[in-house]
Amino acid sequence: MINLIMESKPYIFTGRKGNEFVEDFDSSRFMRMEFEPFLVEGSEPLKNAVKRGEIQEEDTVLVVGRGGEYRAFSMYQMTYNKVAQGSLNGLPYLATYCPICHTGTAMVPVIDGKEFHFRCVGVHNGIAMLQDRETDSYWNHVTGECVEGPLKGKKMDMLLLGQMTARQALKKYPNLHLSLAKQSWLHRMLTPIMNYFGKHGIYPPGYKKTIIKRDERLPDMTSGVGVFTKEEQKFYPIDTIEKAGGKLSDRLAGRPVTVIVDEDGFPEAYYEDTEDGEDIPQYLYTRWFGFSITYPGCKIHQAG
Repeated sequence: MINLIMESKPYIFTGRKGNEFVEDFDSSRFMRMEFEPFLVEGSEPLKNAVKRGEIQEEDTVLVVGRGGEYRAFSMYQMTYNKVAQGSLNGLPYLATYCPICHTGTAMVPVIDGKEFHFRCVGVHNGIAMLQDRETDSYWNHVTGECVEGPLKGKKMDMLLLGQMTARQALKKYPNLHLSLAKQSWLHRMLTPIMNYFGKHGIYPPGYKKTIIKRDERLPDMTSGVGVFTKEEQKFYPIDTIEKAGGKLSDRLAGRPVTVIVDEDGFPEAYYEDTEDGEDIPQYLYTRWFGFSITYPGCKIHQAG
């Protein structure tokens, strides 16, 4: 069940200093919408789900990995649930997805040695907000930072969450398992509506009222790759990458970086000065409004 109310606590955005989040509550900027999290109760080989038609080869899946084990989720289903949490090889993970800013992220839901459990509870300043069940603290789903509550100032470690077609996922991870949510009739009714807003880049009713100021250097719904470090954040519009032949080279925080978009439109970024598979930049497949709100003043890559 979705509960749509305005949060009674004040929630005021005061900006970002460096890579640190600086926020306080303002009731006029927080739209509360509670979503039940994705219940990860089991999985099956993705190839089996494709074979019986439960998911199509061209459907988008979100893939998270820990300890050499990987798990896929249907992006279509995650549009409603927003949050999936479980463990891989005994290591906990948290995966999130917002269809409006088109951002999927993954984190380690452990703070000071203790695992916390999350759900999506609304939107502030255009960004989905999470709440942990243990302390009721509020967390930014893009950065993994706690912005209000007993854990304010804490930050979860980030993981990469891949977005790709089921066909690509099976090629990359032949033994990949898929988890599917058990959705009620209400979930099944609302999911296509939410997917419609996300697919067509339409703000849902009341969404824009949560946003303090939009960066007008690009249209809000411009799709792109946001690559970021503590020192520098840059947005690469998808059409700019495609005009460069699907691959472009740049420098980010003093290091050579390559950003690519494959034939299905999905991005990847990597450093050119290393062969270490663990030494990769953090990047998001996202829309401009979400990235620019998260990283005010971020740079935009200009075609050379």
